[in-house]
Amino acid sequence: MIAQVWSVNDQEKILIPAANQSKFYSGGCYIFQYSYPGEDREEYLIGTWFGKKSVEVNVKHPILTCAPISF
Repeated sequence: MIAQVWSVNDQEKILIPAANQSKFYSGGCYIFQYSYPGEDREEYLIGTWFGKKSVEVNVKHPILTCAPISF
């Protein structure tokens, strides 16, 4: 399984280095993507994580960004 995690700040998406991908902060918003082998092709799981203290502008953008992510 391969993972990628992006931190979202306003409309900026920043890829988090692999060593720090397990560190989620209560004021942050994140988009995560896991890729894994499927039966015929690679499969993806994409999701969001919103910290309890995240601000509204940062919460809206990951939701709108998830659909058009280019891998």
